[in-house]
Amino acid sequence: MKEIAVRTPYTYQQVQHASETPVTPQKSKPRPYSRRLSPYQLDQLQEFLDDEPANRDVPWQDLRYLLPCLYEPGLDAVKTAMQDLGYYKTTKKKSPLNTPAVRQKRVEMCQYLLERYPEPDDWLRCPIAFSDETFVMTFDRGLRLVTIHELEDPKTFTRLLHKGNGRMFWSFICGPYKGSGFVYPRDISASSKSY
Repeated sequence: MKEIAVRTPYTYQQVQHASETPVTPQKSKPRPYSRRLSPYQLDQLQEFLDDEPANRDVPWQDLRYLLPCLYEPGLDAVKTAMQDLGYYKTTKKKSPLNTPAVRQKRVEMCQYLLERYPEPDDWLRCPIAFSDETFVMTFDRGLRLVTIHELEDPKTFTRLLHKGNGRMFWSFICGPYKGSGFVYPRDISASSKSY
């Protein structure tokens, strides 16, 4: 190295430094963030989910914006943390309106009407609203995901139940008001009691 320093305009220390360091300067790379959250972050996440049932509806990618402690970790870290806490995502279910009790009430209603109005002329005089309902919803009912714990039963989880604010429109199929329609009351649904 001394010979190189003598033959070049560089000092001995510069030659020694150049021979011991890499040819291309290596930039210090940022350390990748761990895919695991700290115990403090896990506690904050669990507290947020337990604080209010509506927090289960928040998409996982949006949790980072609602919890300041989750802003720096990536989405993979949040997903891993949710799985570590025992949560998974499922779609919201809508309980079927056509239950055996409703079907039985429909049959009983038809039998009662046929006994009360046995003649065809009776059906021309009495206004009977016997039509299928049509829902008009005032909100988006697309596919929605909700956070469920692995120890919870999705069928009994209250956040899974749809509570719509739509309206049912019925129309008369016989009688003097045939063709006219009316709006079913908002607080009454197609249950066995309403039939």
